[in-house]
Amino acid sequence: MCARRFLLLLTGTLFIFIGTRAYASTTFNDVASHSRYATAFSYLSDTNIVHGYPDGTGRPNAPLSRVEALKTILRANEKFAPQIVWFQENLPALSLFSDTHQDQWYSSYI
Repeated sequence: MCARRFLLLLTGTLFIFIGTRAYASTTFNDVASHSRYATAFSYLSDTNIVHGYPDGTGRPNAPLSRVEALKTILRANEKFAPQIVWFQENLPALSLFSDTHQDQWYSSYI
């Protein structure tokens, strides 16, 4: 009887572990696994919508800039994928706006 309980407990633990790891493959330094943002950040990262910042953070409490919001919206909608790729490969030499630079990460989204 004790072995049966142990196997049930072990099986339940494995199911819980596997279930909670579904969107936990990508982590950010400042988004702990117990955070209310962890699942959302992991899902968005795993689906290639967000990449976080170069320092490995996701900054869940920081406001998004306009270009970060634009990138998130465009990456979340699959119909924009071909345009994003095209602009990444064919970026014009001159910027369309005087306050942006073509050598920045956001150029292909603007």
